[in-house]
Amino acid sequence: MRTTKSNRLVFVVLGIGLWFFLARSEIQAQNSEPLYNGKPESHWINSLRSFPFANGGTPYIALLGSNEVPILLKAVEMQSGSNAPAIRTNAAILLATKGDPAILLPLARKHRDSRVRSIALSGLTFIKDEAVTVAMVEALTDKDPAVRRAAVGGLGLTERKKIPEQLSALVKCLQDADP
Repeated sequence: MRTTKSNRLVFVVLGIGLWFFLARSEIQAQNSEPLYNGKPESHWINSLRSFPFANGGTPYIALLGSNEVPILLKAVEMQSGSNAPAIRTNAAILLATKGDPAILLPLARKHRDSRVRSIALSGLTFIKDEAVTVAMVEALTDKDPAVRRAAVGGLGLTERKKIPEQLSALVKCLQDADP
């Protein structure tokens, strides 16, 4: 069988086309996001830049059911983009409504965004657990006054489990530079 220039050209074009198709498929597989209710994860996270509600005042993201919390935890860590602060704040608000210390305590103690820390503390206000009290006492020394204010508010719950450090930490707050 004799190969002509046109046959070689066809093979080259087919080879390049096949290579391009396989390379594109591999890139898409690496960049693909998990889908939830037919929409990519980024759709749900970006929906938090405003506070969209579905029917009856339910937050739109609640349509995710059991997938809601993991996506909210990813959203609360979002750092880049002009909408990141709003997304973090709205995700923190929705997480705070759950009142789950396993989720909120790490946010209240370690999150880099003081707004998220104060919202997490507010979400823990009615949790009487001693670990929550300890976290609130620790938050009284936070550099952000909104976080300290949320901690004082949470410590005001009369049914809260008391710890020895609590009273002296609250008394120290009386000298706080921020009223």
